[in-house]
Amino acid sequence: MEHLRGLLTRSLGKKVTYEQLLEALETRYRDAHLEHVLRAQLKDRVQCIGEKLQQWALEVEKRVRKAYQSAPAH
Repeated sequence: MEHLRGLLTRSLGKKVTYEQLLEALETRYRDAHLEHVLRAQLKDRVQCIGEKLQQWALEVEKRVRKAYQSAPAH
């Protein structure tokens, strides 16, 4: 953690708080992690007992759009 704080301090030229460091790291890495999580959730999504096929398909479509936002449409 101190190494990261040192890098951030040198690049910004001032001391930063833990909260500022955490925010900077979350901003930098949030989307990459989120995309990975969404793809894993999509992979694990199965139709539940009693769930209508149409409802399951809508949920899968929503997850595909979220998990592959960076992919071109068609």
